[in-house]
Formats: sequence, C-alpha cells, structure tokens
Amino acid sequence: MKTISDDSFAAFQATRTHGNLCELAGIDHEEIASPTNPGHATGYVYLGKLWIEDVTDAWPADARERGTHYLMLGNCEYVSNDLELLERRLYEYARDEGFMR
Repeated sequence: MKTISDDSFAAFQATRTHGNLCELAGIDHEEIASPTNPGHATGYVYLGKLWIEDVTDAWPADARERGTHYLMLGNCEYVSNDLELLERRLYEYARDEGFMR
C-alpha cells in the first residue's frame, strides 16, 4: 500500500488513479459494490488501496438518479455527483485510520 508523508488533501488527491478497481487496488471482486460485472467495476483508487466507485448504467435507476460516484465507509454509503465531497470523506477516513503516514 502506498502512503504519503504530507497528509494534505491535495497530496491525497494526487494519488488518484482511474480504472479497473480490482486491478488498481488489488482487491477481490466480492469487495466491489457494482451490481453487474463486479470484476469490471471502475472508479478512482487512492493510496493504492482505497476507492470511490463509478456509478454506471448497470446500476439501479435510484442509484443513478442520486449521482455518478459511490463511496462506502463502514456501514455508511454515499452516492453523489460531487467527487470532491466524496474525496474529502475518504481523505478524512484515510487520515483517521492511519493510511496517511
């Protein structure tokens, strides 16, 4: 897992990579929320292990209506068009959980 010494939000954002979540984060497809083709879910990966998933046309209509990005932290789920808002939530989680060393 990548870590960064500067725990600023901008430095966190700079670790962002977009693509296949299973490949970029090295995770099993069972960990991905995508309702169809879970092995092909896409999104943004941060620090090589944390991610925000893309909400695609394969998602249920109610999720698509709420936004284009999906984040799950613990038992809380967020869907939004505002990627930066979700990034800030993920950044706080990464900082609080010790990912930012």
